[in-house]
This record gives sequence, C-alpha cells and structure tokens, in this order.
Amino acid sequence: MLRADAGIKYLELCSVCGELLLPPIYQCQAGHLFCECCESKLDICPEEGCQRSVSTKIRNTYLERQLHKTILDCKYCSLRFPVLSFRDHQFDCLQRKQNLCLKLGLSCQSWVSLSEVASHLRSEHNLTGVELEDCSTSIEILQGVTRTSLDSNSVRWKPHFIQIGEKLFVLRTVLEPELQCVSWNVCFAGSDHSARNIFGMIRLSSLKLDSSEPTLQWHGKILSVHSQTIEKRFRVHVSTLKHFDSGAEKLDLTEAKLKWKIQAHIYSANDSDGNFNIDRDINTKFVVVADDASDPVKDNVPSNTTTNDFVGLLRTIRYHFKLFMETF
Repeated sequence: MLRADAGIKYLELCSVCGELLLPPIYQCQAGHLFCECCESKLDICPEEGCQRSVSTKIRNTYLERQLHKTILDCKYCSLRFPVLSFRDHQFDCLQRKQNLCLKLGLSCQSWVSLSEVASHLRSEHNLTGVELEDCSTSIEILQGVTRTSLDSNSVRWKPHFIQIGEKLFVLRTVLEPELQCVSWNVCFAGSDHSARNIFGMIRLSSLKLDSSEPTLQWHGKILSVHSQTIEKRFRVHVSTLKHFDSGAEKLDLTEAKLKWKIQAHIYSANDSDGNFNIDRDINTKFVVVADDASDPVKDNVPSNTTTNDFVGLLRTIRYHFKLFMETF
C-alpha cells in the first residue's frame, strides 16, 4: 500500500482498507473516515463501538480542501505528486505491488509490481502473451470450443496479455450465459488517466480462407482494469458463433469444433479533433498466439512452429496483411 510521510498534518487512512484517503472522502456521524470504494460497500460504520448507519453520505470537505494543497511522495519510486495526480500514480507506479490477478478473474493472492506482472502471469498462471515494442503490431489469437461446451455454458478461456513497452494490456474472452453471448474486451493495467487516449480494435473472423462468414469487428475506448465505468465489450451472440463450424463433415455435430480467430490491435489516438490518428507504420505485422482455453484448438497452429516462433507464424498468416490495411 502507498503511504505518505507521517509528518504531513492532513493525511488520514481509510478506517476499512487502511489506504491513504484521497478525495472524495466520506465519514460516519461520529467522524470515522472512509474512502469512496469502501463507503459504497458499507451499511454501518465498522469501527468498534460505533456501528452508526452510513446510509446517508457525509463528505468531509474540509479535509479534502487541505489535501488539495498537499504534495505527496511515492515511497516506491521517490517521485512527488499533488494529491489528485497521486491517485493515478497509485495504479501507474511500476514499483508498487498490486493484486491485478483478482481484477482479471484469477484466483490469486499474490501482490506483484507492474514491472513483474507479465512474468507472473506467464509463470504462475500459464497465460500466453506477447511483448511488443510499439503499437504497429496486431495480435491474432486462435480460439475454439465444442458445441456441447458452448451450449452447457461450461467453457472458459484464459486471458492473454499484451505488453507494449512498459504498458500492459489484457485481452479477456468471457461466455455470458444470461445474454447468450461470447464477449471480448481489452483492459489496461494502469490508471484511467493513462488510458485516456488509448483505443483498440477487436475483429472476429473465420479460420477458413474461403469462408463466406462475415468479419465482425469492434472499435472503442480501452478502459483501465481499475475503472468504475461500465466495461466496453465486443459481444457476439452464440447463434452467430455456431456458424464458425469446422466439423461439418462429422455425423455428430454436437461434438464439432467451432473455431475462429480474434485479432486485437491497440493504438493511441489524439481525440482533440474527434479523429483517430493511428500510431502505426507501413511495416504493420501480425503475431499469432495459440488460445489457452478449456477447449484448446491445438491443430490450428502449424506443426513446425511454436507459439514463440513468431517468424514461422507470421508466414502462415501473410495473407491477412491486406485485409488489415483495408480496415483503415
């Protein structure tokens, strides 16, 4: 957790989580202080001997005004920030340990610094991912599942991480039974402020070269994994996915594999004029990684390559380049 120097007069800690209090700051009728996140989950004050109702929100505006004048030190990287910037730095500091695994739906109690998250996801959770130098590369992921698993709502895909320089992104695939959809989204492991000009494209298409199936795609804002905003997800109805059938020759179509590829491209944009300015050059290329789902599609990756043999994999999808360039 981030802490500030004890000598600063107006710094307080949340009575629930113990984190440094930043605006907006709430309190119970007895003056016990809570951060915004904890206050939203409380019905009564948890302080021993208090137990007062917190159903009515009470803001401590005096403490907030004093904090606006305060400069804080990050004890992890030794940088200094005004209070409002310090809030974002909590999520952007490469040295501060965080538990991002729970945010990604992984059952893990490890606290890891941002600079070590990619290694942690690969070694401890066996997740696949790629490390890129810039935004000129698209990621292509081969996915699949049996019809039986899709109908029984039992399928689950692991996340994939994308490291671009020092920025970490995670592509998540989720089956949403209540909506009868499979959805994809890319989230950013950092603050909302750092993600403000980051956009993404997610495209769904068939594995078949001669497929008549339409290519579906989504463009939109990429949000922080910590964001309180409703997630922006690319949703495709299960009935649509069932057209991506690679096992039509089988008598038992319930066991036929549904196979598709997901292409993700992350780019920064200058939205001051309402236009997207994509940061890419003429050497845009593709990197393919094999999906690590509960029903893995291993036969989609050429036998003479591995998921880390990017050169060989790039040769297998050279024909995608023209399709991608036509998108923009």
